[in-house]
Amino acid sequence: MNRLMTLGVACLLLLVTVTGGLAQQPASTVYRTALYMRVPADKEADYLEFVRTDTRSMVRLGMESGGLISWAVLKLAYEGNPALDYNYVGTVLHQGPPMDPSDADRDQLMRRATGMSYLENQQKLEGLRTSVGSMLSRVEASVPGMQMREGNYVLLSRWKIEPQQGAAYSDYVQTMLQPLQIQNFKDGHHLGWTAGRLMYPGGGDAPFDVTIATVHKDLASAVTILPPGEMAARFAKAHPEKSYDTFMDRGRAVRRLVRTELLKVMIADQASEQTSSTPDRRTPGSIAGTP
Repeated sequence: MNRLMTLGVACLLLLVTVTGGLAQQPASTVYRTALYMRVPADKEADYLEFVRTDTRSMVRLGMESGGLISWAVLKLAYEGNPALDYNYVGTVLHQGPPMDPSDADRDQLMRRATGMSYLENQQKLEGLRTSVGSMLSRVEASVPGMQMREGNYVLLSRWKIEPQQGAAYSDYVQTMLQPLQIQNFKDGHHLGWTAGRLMYPGGGDAPFDVTIATVHKDLASAVTILPPGEMAARFAKAHPEKSYDTFMDRGRAVRRLVRTELLKVMIADQASEQTSSTPDRRTPGSIAGTP
């Protein structure tokens, strides 16, 4: 059987089965699991319907456990030429690192959430999409209160840290970029921002080390290019006593851009918005809050 789990299964296994283990993690330790997929055009509608029902049911069990922060399924707006090997990405933001549950726990919780066994769930998904990779990242900085809704766009940049600049990069992100993006968020320039440090796969041969994601309301705001003067003005508001030129020079010294991607949010849930219990999908009825 394919060992790449679906995003919903990952949520369930990482969070629902290990509430006690997650409680031991420091409150500041947040991780992101990402699953990359290829969904054929003629399967997209069925795939999204399956994820909005069965996968979402499992995700909300994870949210009830208190460890799952958010979950989203995103589609590449532009695949490139030649096209990337994936066109969908599923992400889970969770408190504490991933765990490895037993097969019995995995199957039991799958039945609780969907009424199906793990094998049955996998067989359905394997006919709708192909998993092409997965990654684990540690969140290094983010904007408190960020929101992600269906229909939003996420501008994602992938960066390679320059040799021997790991600590300097972290300081740059947390002392320069994060305050700037918090101010931009307060001023309504975007809906959220987060910076992640890739853990696996990693190493010197990895194509990139870090990702930075900015959430925008719509396509128009996501593709708007700011003039240098506007960027400098925003920086001065967040850092009135610091030099914009020094900020730019420091950024170029610690990292180099590898690739940018634009993704549309197809499905999104946040734990803070889930106020009702997850229904048992073995009986008729809709999921509370399902669009």
